[in-house]
Amino acid sequence: MFAHYVAATVSAGKVVLPTQTSVEVSAGSSPVKVHYDKELGGFVVWFPAHQYMFAEGLIRTDDAPVAEYFRGFLQCVAQADPAPIAKALKQIVVSFKDELQAAKESYPHLRSIVDSHSRWVIDAYVANVSRYPLVLHPVAEATIRDRSKARYTHRCHLAPYIGSDNGPQRRVLRQPLSFKAGQDMRLSFVFDQMQKDLGHGAAIREAFTKGTATVKLRVRVSGVAWLSRRSITTRRVPFAEPEAVGERER
Repeated sequence: MFAHYVAATVSAGKVVLPTQTSVEVSAGSSPVKVHYDKELGGFVVWFPAHQYMFAEGLIRTDDAPVAEYFRGFLQCVAQADPAPIAKALKQIVVSFKDELQAAKESYPHLRSIVDSHSRWVIDAYVANVSRYPLVLHPVAEATIRDRSKARYTHRCHLAPYIGSDNGPQRRVLRQPLSFKAGQDMRLSFVFDQMQKDLGHGAAIREAFTKGTATVKLRVRVSGVAWLSRRSITTRRVPFAEPEAVGERER
């Protein structure tokens, strides 16, 4: 990643790398060797104790401009020529700080866009402690209450975690889910609407950010021991990130 960033700053004219070393170079004078590997698309730098790949996959041909960016710089490394290395690194640091500041300034705006196009997801642990199998219906509700006692109820869909080659994956239900006696699972309540489309969406986001809201969940359940569907409602819990909840409970 360092080589990719340096190449981008050099091509943009923000950083100038040394084209050659000021140290007199003679055959076998340095224990550090630099070799361009065309197949790997980068440089191999051999130090006495180990080898280091630099710009691997970044350079596609030996005469590519990117390769020329690094030849003089790596020659300075091989000859332990500190002055041009330090000069180049100082330029890179200045460029990085400028970009970091720009990223910090743009982050709140970008985060707001991402949040507005995301859905709230609330994770829950569910267990069937009865002697009979149950059926969980896919449509559920989440009711959020803020400090002013205002309530916001929104429709959700259940989404159990299903094992896969890439680890547990959340799958939104469209059909009822059979829940065996004694079974437990991690279950998500996924809001149907994106945050930007929710009624009072801004108020919910503000309450979440400030940690001033609570939420309770309601799911519809059917069972062989019941003649009709029933609703099960959880107790109220903080509407916040799990880490923030843990900090308040300590």
